[in-house]
Amino acid sequence: MYSSIKKLKKFTTKDEIDTMIGEPKFRLGKRLVYYYGKGILIAYAKKCFKVDGCERIEYGEEGKYAVSIYHFVDKEFLKEYFDLDSLEEIDIQEFTKGIIDEEIDYNKTFSDIHKLGLDKKYINHYREGENCILVNGTMKVLNLFIMYGSYTLFFRGGSKKNKLSGFQYTLCE
Repeated sequence: MYSSIKKLKKFTTKDEIDTMIGEPKFRLGKRLVYYYGKGILIAYAKKCFKVDGCERIEYGEEGKYAVSIYHFVDKEFLKEYFDLDSLEEIDIQEFTKGIIDEEIDYNKTFSDIHKLGLDKKYINHYREGENCILVNGTMKVLNLFIMYGSYTLFFRGGSKKNKLSGFQYTLCE
């Protein structure tokens, strides 16, 4: 399923996507994020938009327009990342092929990907960092991340030895 939805263009309507891959199994609360199965989620915006400098300019009719795809191989991390209480209908499936080219797959750790030297090759399109959450008054590392081109790769927890847990792919126009 991922190989077909990866080819989607930004702002494809939800109706078009549902016709192509089937109806989602459920919506994540009030968010415009829908779970389609096998660990795949698609996030939508209410309106198409463009970014001019620091300003987001919306245009067109109100609806549901695809902006990014998520995939997770770790149910618990998916729950933590989206701050969900429960997920009964989750059916996770790991990809058999690489996520980005053949170099990056779910067997790679944060350190493995860092060592590929992507930060030097793609300096304008590469960032590393961590996402934290507040737990009982203390900041806890939720995940490390690597932003690379249109991808954000997530590594559950704070260790650079942790394997890839999921990713977000921002659709291109």
